[in-house]
Amino acid sequence: MPNPEPYIRSSSRDDGTDPFFESHGIDVTRLRAEFGLRHEDQVPNQTVVPWDSVCNLYERGAEEAGEPHLGLKFALQSNFKNISQFFYIATFVTDLRALLDITARYLYNHTNGIRLIMFDEREKDELCGVYTVHPLSGPYRQMLELMMVQTVVMGRSFVPDFEVKYVSFQRRSPEDTTIYEEAFNAPVHFDSAENKIAISLKFGDVKLSNFSGRLLAYTSKTFFDWQARSNPDARRKVSALITETMPTIMGTSGTSFGAVAKSMNMHPKKLQRLLADEGASFSKILDDVRRSIASRLLRDTDIPILRVAKMLDYSSDRAFATAFKRWFGIAPSTYREQIRAAEVSPVVVF
Repeated sequence: MPNPEPYIRSSSRDDGTDPFFESHGIDVTRLRAEFGLRHEDQVPNQTVVPWDSVCNLYERGAEEAGEPHLGLKFALQSNFKNISQFFYIATFVTDLRALLDITARYLYNHTNGIRLIMFDEREKDELCGVYTVHPLSGPYRQMLELMMVQTVVMGRSFVPDFEVKYVSFQRRSPEDTTIYEEAFNAPVHFDSAENKIAISLKFGDVKLSNFSGRLLAYTSKTFFDWQARSNPDARRKVSALITETMPTIMGTSGTSFGAVAKSMNMHPKKLQRLLADEGASFSKILDDVRRSIASRLLRDTDIPILRVAKMLDYSSDRAFATAFKRWFGIAPSTYREQIRAAEVSPVVVF
């Protein structure tokens, strides 16, 4: 099996991208068609699309709009819609460091196009995040800037008085760096060895629990209301709501019963009772969602099996293989081989 070329989990068309593009006079429907980002691909589940297609969408959009900072500006207007997973994660972690670590793991689970690596430089009093891009990636500046600014937006959302020490980019310095300095509210260096964000170590230790009551009340309502927007049943049944939500939170390390109950601001016993009243169980919902996503990813992509396991929040490829054999009677690798042998062309080829 060849190593997959750059890919990324598709985002929802409801994340605000389309109206943002349209507000800049960009024909986003035409661009999506040009780069193979079909309407049916843009749904909030575990469908994956080529990383280059998403990057090209932003690069071409920036060119057509005459807006060289399109990705950065989209990130600055980030709202609950396009960073909802991070609001969810924040309900079951203790501090910003944990939130950033899980965010890095979530990113790793859902794309090989870009990676966030977190580490300390204690002698400099710095908690650092370095972004590395797949060596086969096409032009990616807009997406890189979008993701780096979104990281800062997330920090500002959860930590009072959050500050960035400095930011560095590998790219050549533009003539005017004002927009970068305003976006990060910090010194920004170009022609650097790394794409990096540095904050003081003290912010990593800030306890999100210091304002968890307000955060949890907001998150539990807004996040789950958002997930239920397209499914009327999800507004009436807890089981339908969890089924609708589960694909979105895969890979956050937050798919345990306890994490979901806490994020819903509900005691686990109450959630268990509500599900039982509907003739449902959390373990069955989780199992069914995992089975559906796993079969699609193995059928339609060449993503390595270990990556698929991590996407579905399994602790190891062995645990995933055990579950898969229970579902289909064969190992994941055998399933994929049989699909290839039957000459079923993958929808997304990497």
